[in-house]
Amino acid sequence: MVAFKNTAKAKAGLIRRVNRARAKEGLAPVRWPRNGLRHSFCSYRLAAIKHVGQVALEAGNSPKVIFSNYRELVRERDAVAWFNVRPEAGQ
Repeated sequence: MVAFKNTAKAKAGLIRRVNRARAKEGLAPVRWPRNGLRHSFCSYRLAAIKHVGQVALEAGNSPKVIFSNYRELVRERDAVAWFNVRPEAGQ
């Protein structure tokens, strides 16, 4: 698993890069919800590994919150696809 800096500057840079890539494809920029990637990670990770305690540890949250907020939101096959998103070769 890759660790990312949790700073406003790093998040803004990520959003800029995503929106630049979208612009190259003729897509409109997106507005990202607050903590959207965090919420997505928790949902997809729980569907993928089915271990509330592990997801809670990785997310820095309690198992109770992970179980109540993220359980059964995503299908396992969608979680596998989400974690297999990769840049194209040469990028």
